[in-house]
Amino acid sequence: MELLSRMPFTAVLLLGGCSCGLFGGYRVTPGAPACDPAVQPLDGVFVSDASGSDTGSGTTLSPFRTIGVAINLAIASSRSVVYLDEGTYNEAVTLPDTPTGLYLEGGWVATGASWARDCTAGAIGRTVIAAPATASVAVTADGVRHASGLRSLTVTTKARGESLADGSGESLT
Repeated sequence: MELLSRMPFTAVLLLGGCSCGLFGGYRVTPGAPACDPAVQPLDGVFVSDASGSDTGSGTTLSPFRTIGVAINLAIASSRSVVYLDEGTYNEAVTLPDTPTGLYLEGGWVATGASWARDCTAGAIGRTVIAAPATASVAVTADGVRHASGLRSLTVTTKARGESLADGSGESLT
């Protein structure tokens, strides 16, 4: 399943058990809980585009810089959440199937080792997974069968597909 459009997620996008086409097999959970600024992140892997490093440890004090590296650690350590500091992550991300499920959760603000929920208006638009210029897809779900998804973030792709002379074209929805 590929996510191709500019989509802010106000609820949880659950992925599972689908080998069908574009957007097939997803559902948005109605009545998702309201944002609570008092909530603290649980055991997960942390990512900050602004202050992270891919040589870090993925902790609140030493977050990774890229989501892909964080996903790899989440899989290796059986963690089910990758927490994203507000920012724009210019990378194509593959959400794999894991026994514990895997959620990418935006809407967090990192200040040193302290991570807090951003419950202000427009917070969802401040954590962005953006397809790099070389990719048409920002997020791909690969064979996901266990509850997994995206929370409190925006996914963007390039504005229009490319069409090369004497070559095939590309379409985006």
